[in-house]
Amino acid sequence: MKKINSFIFLFSILTTSYGQSINRQLENIFSYHQLMGMSVIAVCNNNIVYSGNFGTADFSRNIPVTDSTLYKVASISKTVTAIAFMKLYEQELFCLDEDISNILGYVVKNPYYPDIAITPRMLLSHTSGINDCAAYSNFLQDTYSKKIPPDLAGLLSDTGFYRSLDLWQNKPPGTFFNYSNLNYGIIGTMIEKLSGQRFDIYCKQNIFEPLGISGSFNVQDINNIDNIAVLYRMKEGEWKAQADNYKGIKPVSRDSLFYKIGSNGLIYSPQASLRISAYDLSKIMLMQMNSGVYKGVRILNDTTVALMQKPQWIFNGNNGDNFYGLFRSWGLGFQHTTNILNSDIVAPNYEMTGHIGDSYGLLSDMFFNSGKKIGLIFITNGSANTFEWGNYSAFNAVEEDVFKTLFNGIINPVLENDFITNHGNNSNSNEYAAFNSNNYNARFYLPSAGNLNCRIYNCIGKIVDEFTESFNTNGRKQISIKTDNLNKGLYFCIIENENIKEKRILNINN
Repeated sequence: MKKINSFIFLFSILTTSYGQSINRQLENIFSYHQLMGMSVIAVCNNNIVYSGNFGTADFSRNIPVTDSTLYKVASISKTVTAIAFMKLYEQELFCLDEDISNILGYVVKNPYYPDIAITPRMLLSHTSGINDCAAYSNFLQDTYSKKIPPDLAGLLSDTGFYRSLDLWQNKPPGTFFNYSNLNYGIIGTMIEKLSGQRFDIYCKQNIFEPLGISGSFNVQDINNIDNIAVLYRMKEGEWKAQADNYKGIKPVSRDSLFYKIGSNGLIYSPQASLRISAYDLSKIMLMQMNSGVYKGVRILNDTTVALMQKPQWIFNGNNGDNFYGLFRSWGLGFQHTTNILNSDIVAPNYEMTGHIGDSYGLLSDMFFNSGKKIGLIFITNGSANTFEWGNYSAFNAVEEDVFKTLFNGIINPVLENDFITNHGNNSNSNEYAAFNSNNYNARFYLPSAGNLNCRIYNCIGKIVDEFTESFNTNGRKQISIKTDNLNKGLYFCIIENENIKEKRILNINN
């Protein structure tokens, strides 16, 4: 009994004390960097082990940040666009190394290297040789403002109205990394060409709805416009809204505009304009962490996910613009960190996969390690200060502070104690237990037949449920624990008899 009590005490420390400590540390980070609002999530062993919201989503109307707050997450949007594109790849509708001219229906060539095809792989990995130049900015402005959006061919073809030599690098396509938003505008257009659907609708039907995500690339899809965070910068001592300042009124819909599907996928901004909550973004992250599956719903095949996370470009010192060391390795839609000092360190002990976002005052991060089943999400909708450089990486100081707090405060301690079971996303492995809103199915190996006692404790060590299961044979077994009568939070479970002792933490999110 003494051993069990000490175990429960340690569990209480890991959940209650660590949670309170992280809250205090994040509150200090929030105050020190003078942020407007902030959402933070930590994932360990496929569970959300920490989730916190701080500050204000809408300053003028004093709306706080909550679990329901949706942020325009900037370039993290590209990960979802890449996922949508790769779903079409799985249908064999295109090849990664074919000429994008075949998909778009008009010739797209780098005028410096007209004999080298520009391919989907190059677009996904930012090695296409395409620049975000003034011509792109002018085209984007007209895309968002004109009643009849211009055709993307007007920017990409050599006879287009918006054409410019500045759009192209004088580098052979496929050889040089240059981060470009236009790459993903082209991908969004090709998604429309291949699927026959508008980009935002395709993502909604094939990614968001299957995963139960309320976010969208189209503001009209957001049920409660007040849930969208306003993005801010501090100017002349006052908070100034930079984007999404809807004041409770949805903007005029662009759905009714005359638009030919496949002519300009930039209308719904596949490169930057996904509105999504931190919690829903964690579903995207967990799906990628678990070979394309989230809570039994498969979005991509495991081989496709592995391909997306595999580096397609690695910095060798002169083969790309690595953005002051921030980018050193890139897959298909995802950055891969290499942990080089003063460069791309998220966590010193782990190479991570993910993406950043930085636009209109917003700063966002989503990074994970599929092998360790760990990850984090950080989003802020603005700071009163200019974001400062970090001390040991190319990330900003506020990002470093959040990363360190999550890893030192809960992710590393949980991994070291190995308390939280991996559940819900990989039913092919005995190490993982299935989970849904009503039941938690704990799977284990029973060495001999007999009775098993199951006790569930809350975070202060009080038993909230207890029952016994009988098994007539040994082997692989499963106990179903009802969770519909448990409040949101973390619970400690012991399953034992004289021959076995299994430990689990149940993370109840609904």
